[in-house]
Amino acid sequence: VDAILFPTATDTAPVQGSNNGLSAYVNDVMTVSANMAGIPAISVPFGLCEGMPLGLQIAAQYGDDDLVLRIARHLESQPA
Repeated sequence: VDAILFPTATDTAPVQGSNNGLSAYVNDVMTVSANMAGIPAISVPFGLCEGMPLGLQIAAQYGDDDLVLRIARHLESQPA
């Protein structure tokens, strides 16, 4: 496996002005594993759900930063 793609968050982006600290904390849980493992990861916009943006996270092995960036660049260049 060269890279793993998975959701950036457990839900869509929060509505502007909403202030639910627990919800924001739980939404960040998907990014913790890459940070704790010290592996390269990036989040890119990947569509909408009920008008709210979704994020896709790309992670790879330690040292494969270029691969993560190439995949992100490719996904961002694709038409919606």
